[in-house]
Amino acid sequence: GGGGGGGGRCPACKKSKSGKCGTSTAVKNCHNRAPGSGKNGKSAAAPAEETTIVRVDAGIRDDLPRGTVSGYAAEAMTAEEEDEHDDPGRPPNAPRTPPPHRPRGKAFAAVPVVCGGIPGVFLPRRAMFRCMCTEEHENCVSRSGVDDGVVMTTTAFEKHCGMEKSKNWRNSVTVLCEGDRVKVGNWLDEVGIDVARGKGGGGKWGAG
Repeated sequence: GGGGGGGGRCPACKKSKSGKCGTSTAVKNCHNRAPGSGKNGKSAAAPAEETTIVRVDAGIRDDLPRGTVSGYAAEAMTAEEEDEHDDPGRPPNAPRTPPPHRPRGKAFAAVPVVCGGIPGVFLPRRAMFRCMCTEEHENCVSRSGVDDGVVMTTTAFEKHCGMEKSKNWRNSVTVLCEGDRVKVGNWLDEVGIDVARGKGGGGKWGAG
C-alpha cells in the first residue's frame, strides 16, 4: 500500500512536513503503532524517542498532577461546547438534553456514557461526569439543569454507579458512540486526550 515509505504512518502524516497527522483517529490507528508492527499494533513497543514525538504531537504533557487533563483536543474545547447540544428552548432548571451518540474517534466536549447501567455525560475538558440517573437511582437527571447539574469526579461517578469495586473508571465507564460502544479509557486514547494518573500521565500515554 501507500504506507511503505512513511515509516508505517498514514497518508495524512506523509503529507505533513512536521509528521503530525491531521486526522483525529490517527492517534490510535497510526501514531500508536510502531513502524513495522502488526495489524493491531501489538508487536514490539515503539522506541522511546518515537513515543515522545507521539505525545508531543497530541499535546500530552508528562509529570502532571493526578486528574489533570492534557491534549490539544481538550484544550480546544470550551465550556459553551459542553451544552451546544442542549435544547435552546429548555425552561430554567428543567433537565438538560443528553448529548447524541457521536462518531467514534472524534473528540467532543460532551459525550453520552453509561456505568453500571447508570447514564451520564462525560465532560473530557475537565475530566468530570454529569450524572443523568433516573428516579430508580437518585434522580440526578431532575437536577441536571440546575446550574452545572450533578457533576462528579471520575472516581465519585464510578462509586455513585455502584462500580467502586472496579477502581478503574477508564474500564467501568463506556462511551456510547454511533453504532458502537467503547471504554472511556480507549476513547480518550483514540481522540488524543490524557487524564493524568500522576507522574507520567495515564492511559496509553504514560506508564501509570
